[in-house]
Amino acid sequence: MTIKKLNKERLDEEEENYFLKFSDSSIMSTSKKIYYFALLYFKRWYPRFLIHFIITYKVKKALKNENAPETIQNLYREIAKIICLSAMGAYGKGRKVKK
Repeated sequence: MTIKKLNKERLDEEEENYFLKFSDSSIMSTSKKIYYFALLYFKRWYPRFLIHFIITYKVKKALKNENAPETIQNLYREIAKIICLSAMGAYGKGRKVKK
């Protein structure tokens, strides 16, 4: 998905390293924190459009704070959409949210 949006054949080394760090599931990475916030918002019955707006804002803010490459910062909407959709699927399957 990102390669199509960036119109490249391969990601640069900097972009690849950032994506690996951002989405690392073995530690409490930024994407994992945002994912758990999305699950919590679904559990509290917030409207879906509001959850999507909050997650988009959190992703944009996180990418800016972590000094992500500019090309990745431009993909914040797609990243937020992926996180929201995966949280919706997990919430629908009844997974527990750790507090």
